[in-house]
Amino acid sequence: MPPRIAFISICLLASFAIGCGRPAHVKPDPTTEPEPIIVPPVTLPNPPTPPVKLPVKPPQPEEVALPKPHVLYTFDGDKSNRGLGDAQLRILNAPLNSGFISLNGQYPQGSDTASDVTVTTPDIGYSGFTVAVRFKADQFAKPREGTDGVSPILVAGPGYRWFEIGRNSDGCVEVTFNNNRERIATRVEIAAEKWSVVICSVDALIGRMTVSVNGGNPERFDLPRKFAFEVAATDQRDIDKVWGFVNYSNGLTYKGQVGGFLIYDTALTAEQITKIPLKP
Repeated sequence: MPPRIAFISICLLASFAIGCGRPAHVKPDPTTEPEPIIVPPVTLPNPPTPPVKLPVKPPQPEEVALPKPHVLYTFDGDKSNRGLGDAQLRILNAPLNSGFISLNGQYPQGSDTASDVTVTTPDIGYSGFTVAVRFKADQFAKPREGTDGVSPILVAGPGYRWFEIGRNSDGCVEVTFNNNRERIATRVEIAAEKWSVVICSVDALIGRMTVSVNGGNPERFDLPRKFAFEVAATDQRDIDKVWGFVNYSNGLTYKGQVGGFLIYDTALTAEQITKIPLKP
């Protein structure tokens, strides 16, 4: 082989040996840390929150509203009507003490010394009303022989005696209408020389009456069928709205003290009656 060709061959073989040789071993840089593997957090579902049980309040009864009285007399030195309506108080021969007025029980007609106390209420209607009276009788008048009237406590209408609260021969509260022609007796007794309160609510439109004595549970009564105040159909209906303590039909009068008198110009419910502030 010629020397030139032999030289070229040797150079080619050397280049091939260098290109095909194994690469030198490279050591990793000890200062380089591997990148951390970040695993995303696993979100677990929250356990259900138990419902909060609030204490259950029992339903409260609605507050019963009591209207203002139409007429209010307390006889504590002030003779004016403290109610909302029109009323006139007339006092004759009846001493006014601290909180009550005293009646001597004498029949007014033909007497100059008899007690005569009346309250005129021109605005009170005959369709319905509620009246309350606080009293302490010295004694209760006995009906005259041959009569069946009650011992009067409060009488409305000097002409027609269209309403009366009294005490019957059994010692119980009794309400009469139309000059004693309609009568409704309770079973509640009252005694002399003790303070008592009688409340009577009359609804003539539906024929019902409610009575409470000395703060007891109100008792309901049905009025007679087709009940009506007879005076309401007469020409005396406007002038007979006078409340007093004398029954001019049988001549009986009330003797004792009266410590409060009020009238509402409407019939009240049993619940309202229990809230009337007049107490024995």
